[in-house]
Amino acid sequence: MAAGALGAVVFAVVGGVRLAVGGIGGPMGAAAAIFAAQIAYEGVRAGRKLHLTDMAEYGFRARDTALSNTVIGAALMAG
Repeated sequence: MAAGALGAVVFAVVGGVRLAVGGIGGPMGAAAAIFAAQIAYEGVRAGRKLHLTDMAEYGFRARDTALSNTVIGAALMAG
């Protein structure tokens, strides 16, 4: 949950800076935003895998992991 919150904060800050300044600081600003978003994504991914492994029944783990990966991939594409 903390990693997801970090991702939301990163996107909010980048959006706010973009509106206030008219840009995100050029290539270095874009790189910093992508780096922070990637750190948040990796945290969400690790948490998702741990919880799916612990909570899902043995026969449904692969299906649940595939579904969650598809959903997060769609969310990333939309972002």
